[in-house]
Amino acid sequence: MPENTMKNSFLPALTSQGGPFENKNYYFAALNTSKGFVSKFDPVFSDASHTLILKGGPGTGKSTLISSIAAEGARRGLDVEYFLCSSDTSSLDGALIGGELAVIDGTSPHCIDPKFPGAVDEIVNIGGFWDTSILKSARSEIKALCAQKSENYADVYKYMKISADADDLAEKLVLRHCDLEKMSGAVERLSRVLWSDTPEVRYRGISAFGTQGYIMLDSYLRRAKTVYSFRDRYGISNVFLALLKEKLDSAGIGYDYSLSPVREKLDALFLRGNDTAFITADCESGKIINTERFIKKSVSLERSEIKKLREISFGARSMAEKKLSEIGELHSELEKIYIGAMDFKEMNKMTRRLLISIFKNQGN
Repeated sequence: MPENTMKNSFLPALTSQGGPFENKNYYFAALNTSKGFVSKFDPVFSDASHTLILKGGPGTGKSTLISSIAAEGARRGLDVEYFLCSSDTSSLDGALIGGELAVIDGTSPHCIDPKFPGAVDEIVNIGGFWDTSILKSARSEIKALCAQKSENYADVYKYMKISADADDLAEKLVLRHCDLEKMSGAVERLSRVLWSDTPEVRYRGISAFGTQGYIMLDSYLRRAKTVYSFRDRYGISNVFLALLKEKLDSAGIGYDYSLSPVREKLDALFLRGNDTAFITADCESGKIINTERFIKKSVSLERSEIKKLREISFGARSMAEKKLSEIGELHSELEKIYIGAMDFKEMNKMTRRLLISIFKNQGN
């Protein structure tokens, strides 16, 4: 089964979040991979002049607090970028407000501590609003749920490794029959019409594989005036994008980029200079790059083996998705316990004080 077909049948290719994140600049700053959880928090948030690091348990309102601060910034006319949780894509991991203020979830698996305490970074302890006696009485249940989540995550990453290894081997077989010189020529011609007014390279992930399955956000599509998508029967669009990225880097052309979950391969580029997006899915709109034109007929000698490897990858990802769904259910049970122990009235008071403190010099 070709990788692109597999991806679009097994995992929804271009899913808009809707709900509170609809029509906003939303991305991911982390991803689940065959090597485990990979954080991109440092490259995304490190340039902020002020960072609020939120500490607290599941369901204690970290995502709500991030959303409240971001909404106030947007109300005051500041540009806001929202970063969804790559495991639970219905909640927020962070927000970048006005390019200066970062508000981020600093709890596991991110486990972020201040680098420049007071000068740049500030901890907001949401744990101060829970009743520890309630949590202590549920100690055994909390430990059991956390242990089961950890065990499931270990299985998830094992299945992801099987999937990635199978896809890597399939790609290796395909590339034996790929005319890379021809592909490089196409990339060279295409790169001549691309430009940027900045050399800055930024990570802005649009893909995640979490408790709700595979999601690719439409953020690049909504920003773009020109869209290039791929008809990618043999799953080598990431190779095309890697060659294009090399060209952009050598020319000092800035861009945003996204990596796919599981394999950490390029799955999207966005050229901020001329609002051009490259998406490895078939968007059925814009300009289509058909990668099959770079494949020699001799690939037929490997087709059966490639198909079997894709099937192995598909099966392993299916098992990972099942385990991730179970993790979502376990996490919901944990949230219920912590929600029951929280004093949200006092937390709301703290939120109001925090908003006044943050935006006191911003006017109305």
